[in-house]
Amino acid sequence: MPLIPRLLAATSILAGMAIAWSAELPHRLKEGKQLRVRVDISKVLRKENPLVRGISMHGLTGYLRHPYAVGGKYQLEQAVLESVQELAIPNSRVFMTTRNGDITQEQVVDKAAEIYRKFGVPLNRVVLCINNDELRNPKRVIEIIAHARKRGYGFTLWELGNEPWNKGAVPKALFNRDPKEYQRQALNVAKAIRNYDPKLKIVIPVVHELASPWSTGTMKAMAGYYDYVAGHHYGFSRFYRCTFEGMALTENYMILQNIQAMNRVLKQLNPGREVHQWDTEWGMHSKSYDAQGEPKEPALKPPFCLQNANIMGTLHRAVRLIYYTREDFVRGASSWELFSRKHIPGFGILTRDVPDQRFMIYWLYRHFPQYVGENILDITGECPYYSATRKEHFQVKDRVTGPLTPVLASYDPQDDELFFIIANGSWTKSVPSVIESVGFTGKEVSAIILSHDDPEAHPLVAKESDIINPLAVQLAGNQIRFTTPPHSVVFIRATR
Repeated sequence: MPLIPRLLAATSILAGMAIAWSAELPHRLKEGKQLRVRVDISKVLRKENPLVRGISMHGLTGYLRHPYAVGGKYQLEQAVLESVQELAIPNSRVFMTTRNGDITQEQVVDKAAEIYRKFGVPLNRVVLCINNDELRNPKRVIEIIAHARKRGYGFTLWELGNEPWNKGAVPKALFNRDPKEYQRQALNVAKAIRNYDPKLKIVIPVVHELASPWSTGTMKAMAGYYDYVAGHHYGFSRFYRCTFEGMALTENYMILQNIQAMNRVLKQLNPGREVHQWDTEWGMHSKSYDAQGEPKEPALKPPFCLQNANIMGTLHRAVRLIYYTREDFVRGASSWELFSRKHIPGFGILTRDVPDQRFMIYWLYRHFPQYVGENILDITGECPYYSATRKEHFQVKDRVTGPLTPVLASYDPQDDELFFIIANGSWTKSVPSVIESVGFTGKEVSAIILSHDDPEAHPLVAKESDIINPLAVQLAGNQIRFTTPPHSVVFIRATR
């Protein structure tokens, strides 16, 4: 996780770029003793962008036994398929990796079309991430893309490789750990795609640390030949070196500030062009306790970390989703990842191991879109703030401050419904809450709460009521009164 002060020192790469690294996030709520929100249904920030709520897959064949076996045999249980369909995933991304070449890249394209049609995801909203080794041969990449066109699938989003800077994911000989070598290969491919069909959308992977040549260096070297950049804005901190609040709130506020800085770099490097971020992987990425159960390095890898997918990771994602939905930080985003295994639940949403159960994150994604209306609304008011120093989050240099209870407000004019989503990032503090609406007087109001009281719990839950329950709210004229419980996400719907 990059630190803004560290970026300030990296003047060699960003020379000549007047970037306000310390620009404040648009929190919209001032600091106060309780949550008091005022919303006017006529003050619309923007139309809802569902593309920020996507979910990514890894590969298609053999990886974690989802959704195809080695060789391409479909093996997804009906209960798991139906659970995916219930999510109504708006967009996704899949890495075109195979199990030692068990199927061809053309067959990967075919399988991707098949599975996403089963899921109900529009194929023009699916990012196909080209294998890193295919970037050596632009002609071969065009053959793969031409196959997709010949079949009429409608894939339009192509990502040029997966994390080429990642020593654990990329063979050393491929780019020789040289960003310029990756940039050379990827630029040749991008030019070939532009020549083949300029309407296709190109996504390039860039490391989230702007001071790295894999980030600003790649964006600069390939300027003019991409439509989106994928920064993979994970939270890489260690949960056992932070408070719960530090992971749910502070971590996100630092990441979001970095995303704002990246947007400014994109704009400066691509004058006169519409270029945005499409975050094809994100989530909480902490390592777990070591094999002896002690919070020290080296620790177990993120896929084994319970906290990445239990209530801690779920609150981390809820805060990010609120900001991704309310603010125009990214044009699209799909979090990591749709399928996992019961014994490696770190990023889990669904698993074939227990087809009739779901990970905690599933229920966040299941309910979030049901409480977002067409119009995203501006909000004013106050709420308690959380201030983190190095004591609360080991990567904070001075102090990071932001809302304890970030809020998303939206309105659906067609059904005349008003919605609110509130995340309480405190582990212990309940927050008295009042919402006042202008231009809308509710007749009925209902609410549910997502919460779990064990930060060490395995994230797989047997039934919805293990994590989702009703919440009491009171309606008095144009006010909604309630208490936002600790470590929870509150979903409110008001009708008239």
